[in-house]
Amino acid sequence: QYLLYVGNRGYCKNFNFVIKLLNNLPSKASNFKLICVGGGKPSNKEIRLFNKLNISSMINFIQNCSTNDLNILYNNAFCLLFPSIYEGFGIPAVEAMKAGCPIWSTNSSSVSELIGSKYPFSFSPESWSEALNAFNKMFDSKTRKKAILIGLDRSSNFSWEKCANETFQVYKKISTNEK
Repeated sequence: QYLLYVGNRGYCKNFNFVIKLLNNLPSKASNFKLICVGGGKPSNKEIRLFNKLNISSMINFIQNCSTNDLNILYNNAFCLLFPSIYEGFGIPAVEAMKAGCPIWSTNSSSVSELIGSKYPFSFSPESWSEALNAFNKMFDSKTRKKAILIGLDRSSNFSWEKCANETFQVYKKISTNEK
């Protein structure tokens, strides 16, 4: 079993919650590893922190991951870790939902619009206790199944085709108004 993290690890991504989670995994998840996709190699500061917390052996970094390989990672992950403080859109969340991968996610900014108000594994980006509680809920098979179904349903609202069509309509409206 592994946990998946996709994207950069800057402040807005709240990666410190991921580190906190690794350092506080419940016993039933003690053998979990973390796979980080994208975001570049770990910085010296991150490496020092991983070593200090004795979690270096739990983390694998993958760069240049193909779309197909990323989808396989989503398909087989215990969950996607997505504790963003601020998110412009949240493509990894949509990708995970489309792949049937549960998401441990904040309920802030655009993420709440993506996952919806009934998503069982969401939490405030400022509340570590809520975050840990949300993670522990992931071990309940009924709640997990519910989250996967919510994710599959919500993700059907998002596609590149829909994005292109809606963007085209905006440009069409603007060009019509200018004449």
